Order: sequence, then structure tokens, then C-alpha cells
Amino acid sequence: MKKNYITLCLLIIVFFTACTKFSEKCNLTDNEIINLFGNIKEYSNEDPDKINLIFDCSKSFKGFINGKGCDFIRKIHSICVTIPEEKINFYKVGNVGTELKFFSNNLIEGLKHIQNKDFYGDSNTDLNPIFNVMDDTTAINFLFTDGIFSSQDSEINQLKFIKNIKNYLIKNDGFMIIFEAKAEFNGLYWTQTGTQNFEFIGDRPFLCIVFGNKKYIRFVEENIENKFENCLYLGKKHNYKLEYEPYYNININNDFDLNNKNDKIMRIANLKSDSIVIYLKAKKIANKINISSKAEFKTLSSKCMETKTYEENIKSEIIDQYIKSTIIIPPMNKDIKLIKLSYIQEMPQWIVNISTNDDKNESGARKIYNFNNWINALLENLNDIYEYKTVASYHIMVRS
Repeated sequence: MKKNYITLCLLIIVFFTACTKFSEKCNLTDNEIINLFGNIKEYSNEDPDKINLIFDCSKSFKGFINGKGCDFIRKIHSICVTIPEEKINFYKVGNVGTELKFFSNNLIEGLKHIQNKDFYGDSNTDLNPIFNVMDDTTAINFLFTDGIFSSQDSEINQLKFIKNIKNYLIKNDGFMIIFEAKAEFNGLYWTQTGTQNFEFIGDRPFLCIVFGNKKYIRFVEENIENKFENCLYLGKKHNYKLEYEPYYNININNDFDLNNKNDKIMRIANLKSDSIVIYLKAKKIANKINISSKAEFKTLSSKCMETKTYEENIKSEIIDQYIKSTIIIPPMNKDIKLIKLSYIQEMPQWIVNISTNDDKNESGARKIYNFNNWINALLENLNDIYEYKTVASYHIMVRS
């Protein structure tokens, strides 16, 4: 009898110990919740050792140098004043079949080259050789181009460029940013095929495409972003600063644990409906991007391990300065539900606005031929690594 009593006491102790550990363990820290969806890599904020300025030296770019007031050169000057002079290297890229060419590491000498009309003499353009210099992960690379792949194999070269971008992002843990601005143009406008060229005077868009390791994004954000009208980020290392206070649910019976807006996790208690509606402040990006969104769901078992994962596309829309997301929670029996809400970069409207499918008239000369098509192909090519298209993500813990 005494033996049975001791055994029963031990079982009770073990049971309550297990329950206590479960309770403690399931009171997960923010980082533990986030890591259930995959470990988050931490990046330091650093300045690059080298800054490579790469210029498209094809004839189609010469008109920017003739432009009244030379807006393009002024833009380059505004960038260079924010960069340590001793870190700068100048390169040029042009004709199909030619290599990327280094031409100076002296700021004054390099600027004199790009201000000379004769610098822009190549008859066609292939941008793919730029990747020959980008294995150096201590450098940031700036490519200045009009975005015209002017050659007989332009579509093939665009496809190679898209594949090279994806390989670069994965291999170098990299980012890519496309900046756009307009500048006065006065000269011969070259169509993509190099035929039916014509004289054009007026504003034209040009691109500054930046590549680098994620640890250098802060450098670009602080020194370069405010110099351009539009931008598209791929491979950001951190979220945009979207505030999530206030956030609401359309079911007034739900109780919310309104934790500090700087916390990593939104916590919702006593959920009594099968949906959550969240409004996120988006002052910085509401008018800059076009987004889709998806939610990934996990449940916790008695051992506090994930038991099942659901993934759903959800409805999100931009309303004034807010992103409104409606999350329909799938049938999940567990009391604790974890949700990762991700906002995915889709085609920005500004890219559509500066794109044309007809480059043989003055209206087309004010835009970039086929630009939206190759950006769309790039975004689709990144679908299997959609974290590179994620501009913001949030984690939510729901207790029924």
C-alpha cells in the first residue's frame, strides 16, 4: 500500500511538473515564436569598403549629357558628395560581347570621363558583364542606365540579366534596389532594335540600380534614397517601419492585448470569431508600392511543437495611409495559433507609368521600352524565394 501511495505521489509530481513546464514553455518569447517560422538572420549595419560606379556607355545615353542644365550629371554629383572619395571606382559597360571596363579610381578624373560626350559611343548594350565585378561582397555597385537593352538579342540579354540578378541575390545574400529619376534629354533617341532612331528633346527617365550585401542597405537608405523619385527594393534585410497601433477587429467581442508597438509580436486574446482585421499605418510606403499578402499559420500541441502548417493568400488593400488586412483563420483545434503575415512586393504603379510598348514615337521616348515586362518577369522569377519580395512581415499569437 505504501509503495502504491509513493508511486501515485510521484505520478502527480511528474504531471504537475510537466504542466508547469508546458505552461512556461508555451509562454513563448518573441524570438521563439518568430523562429518557429524559420530562423531570422541578423545583419549588422556597415559601410562598404568599395563603391563601384558603373555607367552604360551606349550611344542611347549620350542625349542625357546634352540636356539643358545636365540633370543627369548633377544627380551623379549629388551621389558622389555623400560617398568617401577614396572608396570610388569607375567602370563602363556597353557593347554585346565586351567585358566590364575599369577606367578610373580618381573622383575628378572619373567625372570628367562621364561628362564627355565621346564616352557614350557603343552601338548597343548588354548589362550582364556587370556581374563579373560583383563577387566582392565588401562593395556596393551602382549601375546607371537608360534601361534599354539595345541589341539584336535584347530579349535574350534581358532574360540573362533576370537570371543573373536572382543568382546574385542568393549567392551573395544580397539586395537590389532600382531607383528612377527623370532628366533633360537632347539627342538621338535609340529604339531597342537600333532602327528608326530619331531626334528627341524632353525629359526621359533613367535608372540607378544598386546591388550589395544586405549589411549595406542602411548606407543606401541614408545616403541615396532621398535623391530619387521612385524606388523598388528587393531583398530588404528588415521591415519598413509600419506601426501597428491602432489595430482593430471587426468583432467587438474580441479582447486585445495591446502590447507596445515596438514589440515583435501582436497578441490577441479570447478570439471569438474566425477572422481578424488589422490596419497597419504605412506612411512611408502606402503610395509607393503595390502589394499582395499571405498568411502562414501554425498550431501548438501539448509539447509546444508545431503540429500543422497552413498557408493562405489573404486580402489586403491600401486605404489612405493604412494597409487593411483581413485574415480568415482556417479550422484549427488548438488553443494557441501563430500567424506570420507577410506583405509581398508586386509591380509598383510607377514602373507601369514609365513603361511603353512602342518606342518609335515621341511619347515612347519619354518612357522606358518594355520596362514593366522585364520587371514583371523578375518578380515572377523570385516567387520561389518570396522572402526577397517581402517588404514587411508581422507575427501574431492568438489565444482562443
